[in-house]
Amino acid sequence: MTFDQPLYLKAMEIVLSKDLISVVLPRLWGFHTLMSAVGSIFDTMRGSGCSEACEQIYATNSVPNILSGHAIARALRCLHLLDAALHVKLLQQIIDKCTEDECGFTSSDLEKLRKIVTSVDNEEEDHDVMEDIKSESLTRLNDQLQGLKSDLAVCRTPRLWLQFLDYIDIIHQFIAAERLRNWNLHLESCSILLNLFAATGHHHYAESCRL
Repeated sequence: MTFDQPLYLKAMEIVLSKDLISVVLPRLWGFHTLMSAVGSIFDTMRGSGCSEACEQIYATNSVPNILSGHAIARALRCLHLLDAALHVKLLQQIIDKCTEDECGFTSSDLEKLRKIVTSVDNEEEDHDVMEDIKSESLTRLNDQLQGLKSDLAVCRTPRLWLQFLDYIDIIHQFIAAERLRNWNLHLESCSILLNLFAATGHHHYAESCRL
């Protein structure tokens, strides 16, 4: 059974006191958990220029509601666009600096990646997604991306933005868990969000997600 946060605590208290946990499993509603998580992520980015970036997408007066997570659809769109923009910057550095002598990332790898992107964009029916995932070119690109992130994480400001990207990945994971009804993935996502809730003052959700 799914409950909003205040009722969830009460429902869990009743279930545990009556020893009904094997019959009824109270579950925290994912929608409001997602709103709180998005608001927490934007809280960590306060003063970083994130709000100014959101103002390039939406009207200035609507940005406070977006950053709080209350305008959840707009907030998710902002997160997705910021995630895409930052990864474009990272990938551009890899493409500009990487040569065959330095990392073995060849022009044929780039051509393979272009074909993958084109086939996904065009939604080709015979396109094999699993073949893309197993692609050596994609694996090499991911290795280069993780290496670049490790190098950038030495400085505080890049480390903040890389943490921002990591939390966006958790949001994607949480949404996937909700849509696929994957309970284990839901628990994993919530466990990662616990520290974020506690650090940004969302103590009610920190307590509820722990349960």
